[in-house]
Amino acid sequence: MLMMAARVDFPLGAPDSQPDDALTAFRLIETGQQEGLGCALITVVEVIGGSARGKGAHMSVLSDGRYCGYVSGGCVEAAIAAEAIQAIEKARDQVLRIGSGSPLIDVRLPCGGGIDVHIHVAPDPVIVRAAIEAMEFREPFRIGYLPKEGRLRFDQSLDEADGTGWKLDIFERVYRPRTRLVLIGRGLEVETTARIATAAGLEVVAYCADGETADSVYRNGAKAHWLSMPSDRPDFAVDPYTAVVFLFHDHEWELGLLCHLLREHKPFFIGALGSRRTHLMRVDALRQAGIAETLIDTIHGPVGLFGPTRDAASLAISILGQVTQAREQADKLAGS
Repeated sequence: MLMMAARVDFPLGAPDSQPDDALTAFRLIETGQQEGLGCALITVVEVIGGSARGKGAHMSVLSDGRYCGYVSGGCVEAAIAAEAIQAIEKARDQVLRIGSGSPLIDVRLPCGGGIDVHIHVAPDPVIVRAAIEAMEFREPFRIGYLPKEGRLRFDQSLDEADGTGWKLDIFERVYRPRTRLVLIGRGLEVETTARIATAAGLEVVAYCADGETADSVYRNGAKAHWLSMPSDRPDFAVDPYTAVVFLFHDHEWELGLLCHLLREHKPFFIGALGSRRTHLMRVDALRQAGIAETLIDTIHGPVGLFGPTRDAASLAISILGQVTQAREQADKLAGS
């Protein structure tokens, strides 16, 4: 009798987990392995025509019917999970075509395209743990899927140009850290942007110029630090996958912190709140502070994909749109 598949309902606010990311998929597999269950890691290895997800999208499936992740828009995942349970029972990997050209005539993609998904049963627990640790510590890596050998290969020797796709008869999935959003400022704009960004699955760290803002950010699920005075120079949590946005109306705080960031860190995006006139004044102040023109040119000011905005929610959406666009462009340049 075929076990019915059931999507896992993760608790609200589960740390660092989203139902559409790789970390959630690997964590479910590790849970299954700890419980002594059969497991399968499912990966999109080919896209034909239109598709809601691209190459490298993941699902994970346990032999008791639990599964998570998306390889399409939610319309075929239950059917794929059922096929994966059969593959687990047979202890055999397979590549399954879904949609256009599939033998499963009753399973179709609404967009009319097709995908090939690789079902890998019994993933190596050592590789599963290594992948989880690399994602938790924000370290890029890749996993090679070797269909002929029925195994995975973990590798952290990643070049910037490496991307997800087939290399001869090996499918390589490149994993880069999810976007971290560092917010520096105070007030409703920081609170609202942190809340919406957290809901969107970004890792949010806020450095707040008052305790009230810090408390609000923390209560809504993001990390928060309180800056007690304008002269504070924290070691911002910045890596190449971090976007930093300054949200000050009081620019007495901004200049010193912005100079500190430009001199000490290299995020992929820097934005700052204010009008065009405010930004011209900001640029002039940075020049007088001795900041190189090449660094000043990296600042997006006024920040936001569209504007001007007159409420905090619209500003947050505008900022997140611009940050997402910049990250997509950076990943394309990096080969992902």
